[in-house]
Amino acid sequence: MCQRLPAVARVHEEKAVAFAKTILRVSTKQHLAPLREAFGEIALSSSAQFIAVALVRHGDAGDVIRLIERIAGTEDRIPFWYQIEVGRAVGKRMRSLRSSVPAELLRVYENNEFWRDPRATTLTARRSKLPLKNIENRALYVRIVANALLGSAGVDDLNLLQALAQHEYRLVARAAAVRLAQFGNDGLALLQLSVTEAIEHQRAENFGLAVRDAEIERFELIELW
Repeated sequence: MCQRLPAVARVHEEKAVAFAKTILRVSTKQHLAPLREAFGEIALSSSAQFIAVALVRHGDAGDVIRLIERIAGTEDRIPFWYQIEVGRAVGKRMRSLRSSVPAELLRVYENNEFWRDPRATTLTARRSKLPLKNIENRALYVRIVANALLGSAGVDDLNLLQALAQHEYRLVARAAAVRLAQFGNDGLALLQLSVTEAIEHQRAENFGLAVRDAEIERFELIELW
């Protein structure tokens, strides 16, 4: 449950959000240096998510990594209610950069807790094996990392996308399946090979919906990602 801010703090935050939205709307690549400076100094409040999107849109893979590291290193819960759009912005930017998958992201990908929340299986798991100072930021962290992986994955990373198509987060699975479909028949063939594994890991529903969306994308009925 979101904690309500005191009235004065809420007014200040609303003004900060409005200002940050303006920055997002008018900023260009020429503003990259001040965006980097600002993002390095501001607290990750709800207004910061719009600065983060502006930075990602105009920055490089290093800026995406810095965003991920800031999320990991923040001790307070990060109130990014816009996190799905932040993730999408990250994925689109990594794709446009045509960067190879950064080693920092692969290390997270290989961490078991990137795939399943430990609190889903035990109430005593209070610490995460992910590099998070606040476990409440796991969903945001995983979503941003996943989208960065999706955007940077190329033709040599189809197995990575195949695995992400079975992620516990439905929107991650969906985006991974759609990305695979964008690689043509080879990508769709890998999806078909994953059916048995998805059933065995009790992810059949998410996976089935992801495959459906991938087929819609493949046959150009609608652009989903």
